[in-house]
Amino acid sequence: MKKALFSILALVGMCITFTSCGESALEAKPESTTVGGKWGKAFTIEDKAYPFVVAEEKADGTMSVEMSISLTRIDAPTEVNIADVHTSKGDTNKYKGEVVIEFLDANGNVIEDDDAKSSEVKKLLQAAIGDKVSLTFRISESKEKIQTIKKFRLTTTVEENDKYNPAAAEGEEETESIFD
Repeated sequence: MKKALFSILALVGMCITFTSCGESALEAKPESTTVGGKWGKAFTIEDKAYPFVVAEEKADGTMSVEMSISLTRIDAPTEVNIADVHTSKGDTNKYKGEVVIEFLDANGNVIEDDDAKSSEVKKLLQAAIGDKVSLTFRISESKEKIQTIKKFRLTTTVEENDKYNPAAAEGEEETESIFD
C-alpha cells in the first residue's frame, strides 16, 4: 500500500513539475532603465522583471493582461521642461505629453504598444525628485503572442498644445472691450 501511495504521489509531482515548466512566465524586463523621448530622461525604471497580471482570458485563446511599472523621478536635464507638459487639451501648458510602451520579443521586434492613462501621467508629471509613480499598461493578444514578450521600451511623446495661451498661463484674463 505504501509503495502504491508513493508511486501516485511521485506521478502527481512529476505532472505538476512538467506542467509548470511548460509555460513561460508572463513577465518582461525593461530594454533600458532610461525612458526615451523629450521629457523622459527625468525618469528611470528599476531593472527587474515586471509581471503581467491577467485581467481577462477568453475562450477564443485571447487574453488581456496588465503590467504596472514604477518610474522614479530623477534630476536630469530634458529637452522639454516638464512644467510645460500636461495630459489634457484644455490645460494652459505649452505641450501635451504621453508615455508609450512598446512590448518587444527576444529579437527586439515590437509586438504591441499602449499608452499610459492620462491620470497616471499627470501624477508622473507632478512627481518630485525621488518620488516613485506607477504606470499601468494593457495588452490584448493571443496567449502565445503574449508569451513571446521578453522586454519593453518606454518613450515619452510631446505635441504642441493648440489651445495654449501664454497670457492665460500667466494668470492674465482676456476681456472683451465694451466698445466692440
